[in-house]
Amino acid sequence: MPSRRESRRHASTVKLSKSGAAPLEPGLRRFRRFCLVGAVLLLAGLFRFYNLDNAPPGLHSDEAADAIDAAEAARTGRFEVFYPGNNGREGLYINTGALLLSGVAAVEPSPLHLEAWMARLASALFGTLTVLGIFFLMRALTDSDFAATAAAFFTAVSLWHLCLSRLGTRAVSSACFLVWALFFLLWGFAKIARSPGWRGWLLLAVAGAVYGAGFHTYTAYRITPVIVLAALIWLARGYRSSGHFRTWIAGAGLFLGMTLLVVSPLAFYFLQHPEKFSSRTAEVSILRSHTLWRDLAGNIGKTILMFNVAGDPNPRHNIAGRPEMFLPVGLLFLGGVALGIWRISRRSQTSWPFVLCFVWAAVGAVPAILSNEGAPHALRSCLMIPPCFMLAALFADQVRLWAAPRLPRYVWPAAVAATVLVIGVEAWISYFVIFAHDPRTVLNFQNQKAVIARRFAAMPDWVPKYFLVVGVQLDERGNPEGYENVALLTGGYTPAERARRNIHFVTTTAEAQRARHTEGAVVWAIRE
Repeated sequence: MPSRRESRRHASTVKLSKSGAAPLEPGLRRFRRFCLVGAVLLLAGLFRFYNLDNAPPGLHSDEAADAIDAAEAARTGRFEVFYPGNNGREGLYINTGALLLSGVAAVEPSPLHLEAWMARLASALFGTLTVLGIFFLMRALTDSDFAATAAAFFTAVSLWHLCLSRLGTRAVSSACFLVWALFFLLWGFAKIARSPGWRGWLLLAVAGAVYGAGFHTYTAYRITPVIVLAALIWLARGYRSSGHFRTWIAGAGLFLGMTLLVVSPLAFYFLQHPEKFSSRTAEVSILRSHTLWRDLAGNIGKTILMFNVAGDPNPRHNIAGRPEMFLPVGLLFLGGVALGIWRISRRSQTSWPFVLCFVWAAVGAVPAILSNEGAPHALRSCLMIPPCFMLAALFADQVRLWAAPRLPRYVWPAAVAATVLVIGVEAWISYFVIFAHDPRTVLNFQNQKAVIARRFAAMPDWVPKYFLVVGVQLDERGNPEGYENVALLTGGYTPAERARRNIHFVTTTAEAQRARHTEGAVVWAIRE
């Protein structure tokens, strides 16, 4: 005779079935999943590519520095593993930008004149792919289309991820590669467990290649082996219990071998230039502080509070000081944290997604916590974005499992639709209305320089154009350091283009005096 608990569980199943939430036929389920993936991809792309030239306004010098390197790589065909300028940058993001610029150049008139949207194409692309990867990773972890869609949706309309996706720098690409690497890793081992064959091994090789490529994106990615190790240990437990531990060893070996193979060019570069490996990390490290423990505790506290209380104050990364999560999503995130702690404490079989998210979020916070610059730091904690929104989605899925069978047939879908609308509209207003027009954002992205630089770029080539940057050093291309945005938007970012466009960067007082007396010349004295 069934127990009362079993009877209640059976009744709940019957009620769930009557509510219309019963499993769909395989063909219909695949079609629904295809539609969900398409909707998520379309939404993420819309939020990341729309009006990329003007939102954010202007162009930050860091964005321009990457774009100039990308344009040079596209022009010469020399793709570097590491670009030493501007504090040193791993090469994959810049090289991706170079390939995208080559595509733009194929349809644009020659010579190509760079604009702000071109400098941001790669980050918008990586941001969009991150959202798509979160959908597939979440589904691999939970086998729930609802949880996967929720995690992808929360990320797609997150102001936190949106600001980084539309900022033309390499940080956002790191989360993209980690998400896809974990997805292929889980998929590959699952494939081998179900049907031993070459496809599973191929997926593990792809996982290793994608994971290794991530080391070519952003310095903070170097801490991710802890996250991958947690995933491999969890997979090892399953393979050991089923008596196929040797298969796990072979799969893990293939994954790690491909990772090392892809990382090796960067490793060889650092062996030849050891000073480049940690120069920027040492510069911003909190470990050099005379009040280490107080600063460390402060950074930890600020990072914990950034989700729902006070976010990044830097107007380049956020509406200054605003929490990184919109309130409803932030509450779901807190619910996910509480649910995860409860399930892990009970050693539930469904606790693995929470374990991964907790490890991932904790490890992803380390670069920001150990930084001596502006905690909380949305950019340096960019690796935290996927697990935080995955935790919110896990709790949202639990709410669905509890509420959907207990509500009238159309109430739950209507509530979900209303929530999606509110969160989506709020995200659009927050970024494209508030953030993009915030005076602090306009100032931080140096919009005044961009406006004047574009005005100079529109002048005829026969007009001598002088930019007075007295006291500023010129880089190896003859561009003033810190004013790469002026060089890029005027089109004078290479010696040949400066000569053709009649553009001159003046760094000495004597040259400035001569420029002011040049007949027919237009002179702009750049001041901060």
